[in-house]
Amino acid sequence: MKEIRRLPDSICMLKHLKYLKLRYCQLLEQLPKDLGMLESLEELHLTDCISLREIPKSICKMKSLKFLDLRFCILVENLPEEFGRLESLEETNIEGAGIGHLPQSIFELKGLHIVGSRWRLESYGFTSLKQISTYTASCYIRDLQHESPL
Repeated sequence: MKEIRRLPDSICMLKHLKYLKLRYCQLLEQLPKDLGMLESLEELHLTDCISLREIPKSICKMKSLKFLDLRFCILVENLPEEFGRLESLEETNIEGAGIGHLPQSIFELKGLHIVGSRWRLESYGFTSLKQISTYTASCYIRDLQHESPL
């Protein structure tokens, strides 16, 4: 999978796919625009996809997505503004990703567990942090009690 540059659009036809792991696909530049058609997808792992530039907006249509792993997707700078529509999302890992802005709608996701560097999470305005290790922290949005970022 290290040589793959893009996924075929036909992957979006796999309506019953539950897990998609694209780890270490260092040449993967883009995901299909209609990725959100994977309505049964529960886990999407994009670890170390260092050439990936964006997460398609259609991901927000995934009603079953529980886990999103964007660790070390260094060129992914933003999450879609409608990210808060991912009502089933329980955890997202943005450790080492290039994300410099989180959409306001993320605060609508009750119980979301975000994993990332402590300084980055604090810069987004998260104050309820749980230390995992010296370099990584997690944040539970529901603990913020409707608190918005600084």
